[in-house]
Amino acid sequence: MAGSKALAYWTTTTIVLLALTISATIWQRKRDQRELETAALADHLHHQPQSITVQLRPARSEETLRLIELDQQKRPHRIRIEWSNGLTCLVHCDTNGRPHQALIYRQSKDSDNSISSELSKDIAAGLSNRTVVRKTNFDKDGLTITEETLLDADQTIRETATRLKSGDLVVNVYGPSSNLEAIRTYAGKSGELIGEKVFDGQGRLQSSLSKEGSNRVRRDLFGKNGGRTFSFVYEGDRVETVIIWQSGGDLISETVKSEYSRTTRTVYENGKPSYECQKWYNDSMVVTHYDSAGNKSCKQEWKNLPKDLPADQQGLVSEGYYLAEIEELRADAAGNRRVITFYPGGKNLKSVRTFKSSGWLPHTDKAYKVDGTLESYSSQDNGSYDTTDLYLALSDEAKAVLAKDDPDAVVGEALKIIVSLKPSPTIESFNPPARGLGRSPFLKLD
Repeated sequence: MAGSKALAYWTTTTIVLLALTISATIWQRKRDQRELETAALADHLHHQPQSITVQLRPARSEETLRLIELDQQKRPHRIRIEWSNGLTCLVHCDTNGRPHQALIYRQSKDSDNSISSELSKDIAAGLSNRTVVRKTNFDKDGLTITEETLLDADQTIRETATRLKSGDLVVNVYGPSSNLEAIRTYAGKSGELIGEKVFDGQGRLQSSLSKEGSNRVRRDLFGKNGGRTFSFVYEGDRVETVIIWQSGGDLISETVKSEYSRTTRTVYENGKPSYECQKWYNDSMVVTHYDSAGNKSCKQEWKNLPKDLPADQQGLVSEGYYLAEIEELRADAAGNRRVITFYPGGKNLKSVRTFKSSGWLPHTDKAYKVDGTLESYSSQDNGSYDTTDLYLALSDEAKAVLAKDDPDAVVGEALKIIVSLKPSPTIESFNPPARGLGRSPFLKLD
């Protein structure tokens, strides 16, 4: 019996203690809730906008209206900006008055940029029925873009931007059918484009761009079969090398270097130089050709073609230039090499200087009239700079031989080869604007 009473006593005591504990917990939760509500109310009152002010902008500005909603500490709470193109921007600020989100709204048909009674009470008035065209989120500094979305009128996403942990900004661009058109990566510190992939409507890679050094970028273009067709290597904002990819793996590359008074283009075939074109400030050009082994074979000088020169006097002409001179850079089997000059137009041969050794002496000179008849013939020895006239020693038959029939003046096809004298039409400039540095260019708050 005593045991039963003891058990009942402890059971009753346990129930009472449990009830007191539950009551205390409920009371504490209500107290905590009241404190949270009080703190929230105080915070709301503290940050509750107290006034709306109009900020005037310079006359040259495209803004037509700027309203700033201030909190009790006179810090921006929200900012509304109206532009002359009909777009409206609503900026939400953090507790320190720094922008943390900006929404740009598309123009409304019945929009009114005047300061109405609704705007004097709520600067977001009239925006709920307008579509957003751009949404931008900023880091706590109020400047750095962390995320950005560009939308069409039907709210289809056209572009997204995301800041990576590395600081770089990745931008995805979408087409009308929401197909991915491009992926671009911008450097976090400089805002320069350091990576890009562009796709066609079927999702095939059209071009790619990658950074190859501190100031060097390479862009590759691709055909429908996925193979590369062109490659551009940029040094700064200028193209230094163009690579033309041929079927079967062969390739042609063109290197361009600009100097103070000239531009030099060198064309390679499968890694071996084919020709080099140097254009001088006075528009004259020198083209050096290479043989199949990669050795220099001849050098051509091209000059501006006279505009009034009759067509029947034009011969070796290309792109407004005529071939004025050819210099053989390698001797023939007999150890001779020549410098051949032409009259304006590149059709009629003017003179031939033949060197009898690898040096500049001894040599012989033959000069021809425009009609091709021999005009003079002389020589100069190695040990003397005296000129010997050989013309008088020639027979009348030898004097009558025309330049086109003179073995000393034969110009082979290898010497007359014509190449493009202008930079390749595939060469393009490349200097995209920096992106991701500071706020969106659509949003100027300063």
